[in-house]
Amino acid sequence: MDINFPPYEKLKEEFQKNRAVSISPILTEEAANEVHQYYFNMPDEDWTYIIYPDFEVHEEYFMPRISFDDPTREDRIKHSRKTLDEGGFAYMYKRTEPSDFDYGLHPILKQFYTPRFSQYLSKITGYDNLTTGDKNTFVSCYTSGDFNGPHTDGDNGRLAFVYHLSKNWRPEYGGLFFRMEDDFQTVNKVVVPPFNSLTIFDTKGHGSSGTPHLVTEVAQACTNKRIGFTGWFQ
Repeated sequence: MDINFPPYEKLKEEFQKNRAVSISPILTEEAANEVHQYYFNMPDEDWTYIIYPDFEVHEEYFMPRISFDDPTREDRIKHSRKTLDEGGFAYMYKRTEPSDFDYGLHPILKQFYTPRFSQYLSKITGYDNLTTGDKNTFVSCYTSGDFNGPHTDGDNGRLAFVYHLSKNWRPEYGGLFFRMEDDFQTVNKVVVPPFNSLTIFDTKGHGSSGTPHLVTEVAQACTNKRIGFTGWFQ
């Protein structure tokens, strides 16, 4: 098995205190490098662009999937940025689903679905019978200009996770994870994506619809890629 299982006792203490914890390293060095290369070298045109909101759809919530060569992509980007500037919810990044034909989920990442791993997380979090799978996970890629505005995960699960696959990421690149209090203003945790580290956090907060969080915009001059395997445990 490629997953490391560090002693859980101190991780449990930190999770109980902060409702979030990072586990590092979570994969063996060889496995982490293999997964990183798999997604880092994935061509832009093979990612699906997720740009919200969509100016053509007026439903309460709709996640548009835009191809690399969609002629409306630039107009959608402008609309998304304008929405964020005006205080609305917006995001823009790239992702691939585990069910995608060409670049689906790397086999090594399937180990996060195993009962042994979910039982390990249960020891840390106190949540019993944690489960996840293809329908609850995806791989994201943030490059120059991408962001994910303040939001909660609602009813997606009890526990959210991000496995960080960004190498040599620096704070000045942006793409920082901010977790906030329920006021959507007070930041209580900042994560600079650390390679081969798994960050887990309680999505339910203190009885709210979920813990507010965001990913800051990646700097325009950044040529690196902020890649993460992310999802929820039910």
